[in-house]
Amino acid sequence: MSVINLLPPELKNKKKQIQLNMTAISLGGSWIVLLFILTAVLFFSRMTLHVSLQANQSEINWLQNAIDQKKDIVSQAYLINDRLQVIKAAQVQNKFSVFLDETIKATPSALQITDFTINPQSKPPVKIQGYAASRREVVKLMEKFDASPYFKEMTFESSNLSEDKVNFTINGQIEKIP
Repeated sequence: MSVINLLPPELKNKKKQIQLNMTAISLGGSWIVLLFILTAVLFFSRMTLHVSLQANQSEINWLQNAIDQKKDIVSQAYLINDRLQVIKAAQVQNKFSVFLDETIKATPSALQITDFTINPQSKPPVKIQGYAASRREVVKLMEKFDASPYFKEMTFESSNLSEDKVNFTINGQIEKIP
């Protein structure tokens, strides 16, 4: 069966024009809807990026504060280490003073010490030089060093008699460091 269109040509053209207009309107509407959706996606993407940027900037600020605090902690640690070095140096001086006190207590009145050296890195670590009225005074000094808890293996390196006095040099080891 065939369909015969008996409409006048003007109506046929009008119907085609309406159909064309409807197609154009639906295409135009589709484009508008597509642009609206695309705009909405771009808007929400921009908002998401903006929120993410603010969060990242906030995190950067927080991390910068944490770094600044750690720098303060590091500078305080350096200060503490410097003070500790000063305290250790003072303790070493105090340790040296124990040896000096022990030597002063052991020294007879007729004996004078001209050089007193303690250096744990050298061999021998203890070296004492001076002069005495007699060799007996040097022997007394040696006996007191033998009884001391701080000195050991004290020996004469040399002993010379000149002009009424005995020049002597004593070497030894450190028994214990206080």
